[in-house]
Amino acid sequence: MKISVYSMLPFGKSLLQFLEFAINAGVTVSDGAVAIDKETLAAQIVDKLKVEMKDWQPQINGVAVLDNETKLAAVKFLAGVASAVLQKG
Repeated sequence: MKISVYSMLPFGKSLLQFLEFAINAGVTVSDGAVAIDKETLAAQIVDKLKVEMKDWQPQINGVAVLDNETKLAAVKFLAGVASAVLQKG
């Protein structure tokens, strides 16, 4: 099965928007005076992303692509990327 780039654009755009949200949420969390480690930062971002992404039901070619377990994996992935970016920045 071949998936066209165009059918993936809405999904990819949504992921990018959620990553941007995760980074902004991480900035807010890490703005405190106390240093925060990467794992704690990621956990805080996960909590915020779960709420933000709860109603997200992406489709590719008309097929729903995320069950609850896969959505949680996406949340953790985005939180990990965001915390890594923030730790480097």
